[in-house]
Amino acid sequence: MKQFFLTSLDTSGQKIGLKFEVIYDTDLAVERVARGEFAYYENIHFLQYLRVRRQLVMKDNKTKKDVNKHQDSDGERNLHIMHDCVIHMPVSIGLQKNSPLKPHMDRFLRYIVEAGLVKKWLKDVMLKIMSMDNAPEEEKSNKPLMNLHKLYVAFVALGMGYLISICTLIGEKIHWECVVKKNTMYDKYAINIYYDYKKSKNVIKKLTTNRHK
Repeated sequence: MKQFFLTSLDTSGQKIGLKFEVIYDTDLAVERVARGEFAYYENIHFLQYLRVRRQLVMKDNKTKKDVNKHQDSDGERNLHIMHDCVIHMPVSIGLQKNSPLKPHMDRFLRYIVEAGLVKKWLKDVMLKIMSMDNAPEEEKSNKPLMNLHKLYVAFVALGMGYLISICTLIGEKIHWECVVKKNTMYDKYAINIYYDYKKSKNVIKKLTTNRHK
């Protein structure tokens, strides 16, 4: 990567390449990044793995860090991963120049990418790390799945349903008392007479409307 920046046609990229330092110990590199001295240029998934591993190590050594708080926390910063990179360096498959396999490999690789297999493989591999990295441990253990604020919508919907049901019941009761019982054909001992009368009345009304048409 250092050579890539040094051989870049961009002067800014060459300046970055001159400031590069190659460190083979990843823990030492992460510590220097946490102190704000350097930035780590690597694959984003590897950086997420390093950040989660550092969080787990800090959690295991929490009691020790509390004792030596002034010494260990001096200049420490939270590790932030910048997702928008200026220079994209995708992983590719290298073949010999003018290789007859290139058109076939391009076709099969395009099928794999379009089918979403690459995203699926990355998601499966990084699922455990991403689930640990998305939220702090305290939030995961203390955050309830459901609270009163989330139930407000359910209470409002239930209240509206009860209100509409009560209004409908009151309207039916008023119609029964003020319309049905005051009809001359109504008899509480022979209610079927009233309904037969209503049915015949509707039939007659339908016939008259058809004649007018």
